[in-house]
Amino acid sequence: MVTQSYDEVFRPLGLTAMQFYLLMEIQTARGITPSVLAERAGLDLTTLSRSLALLERNGWVESGTGEDRRSKQFQLTKKGAALVKRAFPKWQAAQQQALAQLGPGAWESLRPLLERLTTGTTEQR
Repeated sequence: MVTQSYDEVFRPLGLTAMQFYLLMEIQTARGITPSVLAERAGLDLTTLSRSLALLERNGWVESGTGEDRRSKQFQLTKKGAALVKRAFPKWQAAQQQALAQLGPGAWESLRPLLERLTTGTTEQR
């Protein structure tokens, strides 16, 4: 449900929440490899490859060869950077709305639970 609300915010830009997340990671990491990006996004490489191919087709990212020439690295294009710049305020507004709906202190309580879900950790903090 949370992802759907973010998808709705990004829809006028032709973007999904996951695509926005990937673009932000690519922008931040500059020259990120698919394996690192997949790990950060919690995606398998096949799913990520399909997503990256779409981002490339849309002209938002471009790939280049990595240090060992066998690996790819991704970076934003000018078009992708412009899209992130337009999308970021929409993300901020959606984030503020989600936090307001959760209520005071809820995010601080929810965050460790979400981390346990994504890491597979069963210990409580």
